[in-house]
Amino acid sequence: MSPQAGSPPEADLIRLARKARGMTAKEAADRTPIRLSESRWYHIERGWESKTKPVKAPPNTLAHMARVVGVSPERLAEAGREDAAEILREILRLEQQEPASLDAPDDTSSAVDVMDVQTDHGLVMIPVPFDMPEAQREELRQWGIKMARYYMEQSQGTEKPE
Repeated sequence: MSPQAGSPPEADLIRLARKARGMTAKEAADRTPIRLSESRWYHIERGWESKTKPVKAPPNTLAHMARVVGVSPERLAEAGREDAAEILREILRLEQQEPASLDAPDDTSSAVDVMDVQTDHGLVMIPVPFDMPEAQREELRQWGIKMARYYMEQSQGTEKPE
């Protein structure tokens, strides 16, 4: 299989590994311990959300995707994503160290997910409950973007945005 035109190397790696395991994007997304939709999985695999909007997976998301499809940290690093490889190494270390204590609780209403929000000023990571509705997640995404802008402007000595 040849890489899709314009897709980043890590996207090709994840797609190839998923297909080699005989998994659909939905099956793979459902197996991640973070909230990840089938459509988001596809966007990351393609490297594009639309014709004009490229997608680069946040390190945490990519590490969890790689774990699900069996990609090693070394292969992620070879694809240019040492940031995600480092997180994946830690995921694998924790799984070997204390696998029973790290299982998600049966009552996922108290479990917490980390939502990665990419802004013009960097990555904002926001803890959210797994069962938080998408509408509220979107409000938090927008808040994260505004807060990143606010703190960037404060560090540059400008006034608070309205």
